Amino acid sequence: MLAMSAAVAIAGTFGLIAAGVLDPDLTRYFRTAWSPAGSVIGGLMFGWTCLEKIPVTYLVHAALRSNLSGLFRCEPSAVCGDCRSR
Repeated sequence: MLAMSAAVAIAGTFGLIAAGVLDPDLTRYFRTAWSPAGSVIGGLMFGWTCLEKIPVTYLVHAALRSNLSGLFRCEPSAVCGDCRSR
């Protein structure tokens, strides 16, 4: 779904530019020159931030799963397909 949204946004933007509705020179995103060093540094910072959050995400997920597991128990007669025989 994320890839579809990005594809529609990119295609729509370039479609508006091609139709002459959107002038790219008036936006700040197209006016600035691309900086390879800025892209590399920004990518490394983003990746480091994501790596730092992974253990926290797993801990929160495990805590929520263990706390919420008692609230939603399957009855042996339920036909949900997720129940394990006890």
